[in-house]
Amino acid sequence: MTDVNSLTSDQRKQLRYLVGDQLDKYRFFKTTPVERIEATITRSYEARYHGATGTTSDPTAKTAIHNVDVPQIRREFIEKVERIVSRLPFNEAVIVKMLYMSKSEPFETQVRSSLKLSERLFNTRRDTAFLRIAEALGLKISALSDRR
Repeated sequence: MTDVNSLTSDQRKQLRYLVGDQLDKYRFFKTTPVERIEATITRSYEARYHGATGTTSDPTAKTAIHNVDVPQIRREFIEKVERIVSRLPFNEAVIVKMLYMSKSEPFETQVRSSLKLSERLFNTRRDTAFLRIAEALGLKISALSDRR
């Protein structure tokens, strides 16, 4: 594992962006319900200009597959992120849980002051946690993958 102190500021920004994006996706999946799609019985007219007119489609099957697969994909992603965070050291996991896994969206300064951490220590622990999460999720940080 790469040491977080050896990362440049650009690598840290990229790390925060990539992992933050995945954790935001986790929060979105966790807090919003899946929209179930209803099968349409009557198809609307589609003009086909010089295209294949003899194609067949099965909109009911596509709807059924969507209604089963999308919730399963979301559930698997949520479980994967929760499993990764549960394996983090306590000091790092607390930061990630407070920032991204709670229903509210607190600011970093609020989390830092509630944990009574200095800004430098907070940033180091957060970035270390993000680095571990990135490696567990298989996210590639461009400059890090070039060194390996």
